Amino acid sequence: MERSITRFRQQMDRLPETIRNVGVIDPQRLSSALVHTESDLVVAVGSGGSLVTCEFLRLCRAYALGAETICLTPLAWIGRSGLVERRPLWLFSAGGNNPDILSTVQAAVGTGCQRLNLLTATPTSPLADIIQKYAAGCVHTLDGLTEKDGFLAVHSLIGSCLAIVRGFSPWGEKEIYHDHALRLANALEPECRHNRTDHATVLLNKSHWLVLYDPLIIPAAIAMETSCHELGLASVQMTDFRNFAHGRHVGLLRMQHATAIISLVTPRTEAIWNGIRELLPVAIPSITLNYQTPIPWSALHAIGDVLTILERVSEYQHLDAAKPGVPEFGKAIYSEPSILGLTEGMDTPWKRKANINTKSGWTDHRWMTAERTVRRTLRQTVFRGLLLDFDGTVVGNPQQVAANWVKEWLTTLLDNGSILGIASGRGGSLTEALRSLIPEKYWDCVLVGYYNGGLLLPLSQSFDKETLLSSPALCKIIDAVETHQQIQGLVRDSKSGSLQYVLYPEKGISVKILADEILMLVSMLSLKSEVRILCSDHSVDICPVTSSKRNVLEKMMSQYQGDQNRAILRVGDKGNQGGNDYDILDSPFGLSVADVSDRPEACWNLLPQTLSGPEGLRYYSRCIQWVGSGNFLFDPI
Repeated sequence: MERSITRFRQQMDRLPETIRNVGVIDPQRLSSALVHTESDLVVAVGSGGSLVTCEFLRLCRAYALGAETICLTPLAWIGRSGLVERRPLWLFSAGGNNPDILSTVQAAVGTGCQRLNLLTATPTSPLADIIQKYAAGCVHTLDGLTEKDGFLAVHSLIGSCLAIVRGFSPWGEKEIYHDHALRLANALEPECRHNRTDHATVLLNKSHWLVLYDPLIIPAAIAMETSCHELGLASVQMTDFRNFAHGRHVGLLRMQHATAIISLVTPRTEAIWNGIRELLPVAIPSITLNYQTPIPWSALHAIGDVLTILERVSEYQHLDAAKPGVPEFGKAIYSEPSILGLTEGMDTPWKRKANINTKSGWTDHRWMTAERTVRRTLRQTVFRGLLLDFDGTVVGNPQQVAANWVKEWLTTLLDNGSILGIASGRGGSLTEALRSLIPEKYWDCVLVGYYNGGLLLPLSQSFDKETLLSSPALCKIIDAVETHQQIQGLVRDSKSGSLQYVLYPEKGISVKILADEILMLVSMLSLKSEVRILCSDHSVDICPVTSSKRNVLEKMMSQYQGDQNRAILRVGDKGNQGGNDYDILDSPFGLSVADVSDRPEACWNLLPQTLSGPEGLRYYSRCIQWVGSGNFLFDPI
């Protein structure tokens, strides 16, 4: 019986022409973008049918470059942190105007994505406009599509996959590409396509399809699962052959009369499928699609067969797959904008700087540029040593013990011959804490700055705080504070010593409020030139003006005077003006795990928004690459 001519069949009939003509406006630029990230982990993001293209990119990069690609939906990408957050990003979208893909690009720009590529058929979309204005962004526009996309966007799907293939050598070499493209086009010509759908008759009256696949052609399985659910043709479950063997049999037995199996096979998995098929209940029909062509063409042929099956089954069900009639609630859900709210409040490195520089007049773009400059400076510097704050950085607070990974990491650093320094507001309690972390053979090599840099000693040397000389100015301020009723009302506890006076605020009183009161008293006593007021996360420290954590930094730098091209990486938690780490973090080489300074060129917090404190230090530790002779690189991802 003659089938009615649906809009989807017309689109399928013209698909061979698209295959013969498709390309991109600037193929050399696309090829460079695809292979430029050869050694990188890349993230590909798409929704619905665009996830098929994401998986196809993953397949091609794996086999052409031996490189890894993570495929995510927009919501999954926005929710990820850590290493994935700033990795090179590929976006795929036919229209480029839905809230999900727009939220992705907003988040990518906000987090300073290293490289941002879009492959699309719509170069004038809101998505393309954002990427074209982004310094590290590039829009690749499909050319030669012979048919406007319908509901399933089949021309954009096939065109995008072919454009990706052409970008990789040797697949993209003219003779090789055109030979395989011609075979694909011929297989999708109307007469050949209709002859190939006879096997699909076993699917026509089945409500549940089980798609078993070779992982080499997973894009086709995803296309089947996505499109069938979008059109409501059947309930589809997909898994690879051996994962199917693990526990899915009871459900299959219970649903055997409603189920048909579609097997997507290559020569390497043919024997596996044959072994499974012989053991299946005879009541369950199956069709086998075997692909002999090489990677990635086998996946493209499989996608073509999936589209052909969808054409046949949708027509049997009197449904035009190009315009199935989307319900009003579906249109509303598609355009529902709540996901955009997830990106508006994202905490990013450049926003942390901008938020404390509200009077700077800088644009967002200028802050993003400043962040990229700092990252580039860090990436291009060879470091000789590491200087760490302790409380708030290595441990969360003075009552905590450092995690095991800290001991392993610091030992590795010293094993590689790097210089290590610790600068803290603590006194003698720091000695015991550090000696439990660092092997005794390295104690002579570790420089410790006690009392905010007021006393410098190697870790191997102990000291008696009673023998330390007191500062007259410090003694004067201690006497004044202890008789100042208003300040005493703010103080829960205090510790006085020869080199430092530490005050702990009452519960509910912020460190800043206490520090402001003390600063007024210091000014009144005319001692501003003789003492320093420093804030940690939990206390206010009053020190002689000669005390500074920078003393530790300068001592470390003096240890390699003949190697001035090397630098010290510094990490702390209080890099803001008045913070007790400001002196050491006030540099492009200073990184914070919490508060930052207001200087655009110094003291950045480059952590993902979910990390701070010791977990932030752990993130930074993973960015270090040893290069020998005690030197290391720092690559902030």
